[in-house]
Amino acid sequence: MRHDRPLLLEPAGTGLQATPTSFRGVQWAGLGNLSMAWLDRLLDHQGHELTSIRSLAHDVSRITRRVVLSWHNAGLAAAGGWGFEDLAAEVPSPKLWEELVQRARVKEVEMLRLDKGAEAGAQMLLQMRAERLAFPAVQRALREVCSLNRLDPVWERVCVEARAAALASMPEAGFQDEPSSGKHCWSGPGSPGLRRPPRDVLAWWELERASWIGGLARLAALAIEAEGLLRHGDLESFVLPWIDKFFISSTRLTDIAYLPALAQWIEDRGLSPLILFWEDTIHATRPSFRLALDAMRARGLPFRGIGIFDEEGSERLHALDLILKSHPRVSLFALRPWADTHHPGSFHGMLKSRDFGMFTPYDSSWKDNLGFLYVGTQVFPLLSDAGYGETLPAWVGAGGRKHPFGRFFRQSVRWRSLGPAGRDIEDRASTRYAHWANLR
Repeated sequence: MRHDRPLLLEPAGTGLQATPTSFRGVQWAGLGNLSMAWLDRLLDHQGHELTSIRSLAHDVSRITRRVVLSWHNAGLAAAGGWGFEDLAAEVPSPKLWEELVQRARVKEVEMLRLDKGAEAGAQMLLQMRAERLAFPAVQRALREVCSLNRLDPVWERVCVEARAAALASMPEAGFQDEPSSGKHCWSGPGSPGLRRPPRDVLAWWELERASWIGGLARLAALAIEAEGLLRHGDLESFVLPWIDKFFISSTRLTDIAYLPALAQWIEDRGLSPLILFWEDTIHATRPSFRLALDAMRARGLPFRGIGIFDEEGSERLHALDLILKSHPRVSLFALRPWADTHHPGSFHGMLKSRDFGMFTPYDSSWKDNLGFLYVGTQVFPLLSDAGYGETLPAWVGAGGRKHPFGRFFRQSVRWRSLGPAGRDIEDRASTRYAHWANLR
């Protein structure tokens, strides 16, 4: 009997335990050994980047005796949020972790029951998230399926059903009847593997809407209780990482209300926040967030940039010293994940030429506009652009199966940065927080 090799690999399950953490163990984009060696070198540098982020955050917490909120802006700076061990591993003993979790649960309930402004403020932030993230994502998904009926009438029923589901889920959004009109004209179908059907976007938003208020209260409660343990010397350091779309850089100065409102909500819960806001840029001067930060500071907000985000000309290399000197009067520091290196050129061009020059010095912004990096992770729904025009596959082949590229990428860089501690643990409280904070 003749057995031929299948042309298409079957999708893998949700786990990646058997998937290698090196490009040498996978098939991707038909690339050869030299290109795979270049990509592995890139993963090594990305792993060093995650280690640097984690080290700085824990150093700040250890020296200041304060909880650090490590906020990683999706998508360019999102991967930095993967560089942290699960929360339970930050605490020196299981007993102390269980005590912290129990105290935080009590605090969370008290916060939502007794603090009249907590739930109302969280609800306001949720509405802002809907307008900034959910409505545009659904609109993009509708635009894609509804524009297809001009090419094939069979898509008309899909369009009608998708729009009805969207309007039922978010009647306040007021979706246009003609999503391909005006400046939002259809730019063609998204790349395979990067398309987000309307039902998937709506399902994502329903989960967001259901978990947002409780998760935000949990974040504040964990921070408050952990800070008490830090003051008493029971913890050496404590960092709460969070990946989210805190600022939409493509909108320049029109998205400067959400981040201050979120920081204020945290402060209103009785915590003096120390936020490291990780953002990245491909620009050599005056990136979008620098302009937004200048506008926030002009309103008197206690925020400060470091390196390229700083109007005072500081250097990213000296971030720790600057934070330690300024943290009593500054609640948020914005900085790049690695250094203020600017390496011109796109990832595609550097991959094609196997440009090893980009590693000396390394530029963390190589991830710009590469949606396939996050497919299969919680970062993917947060991306403003679903990757139109992307030519590289959003999956890798391993063990006769295809795995989402983002899961391979996340596992690979976590292993390089954390070693065995990079495995996701089964602790219920850690897992619950990680899912809410988009860390998986």
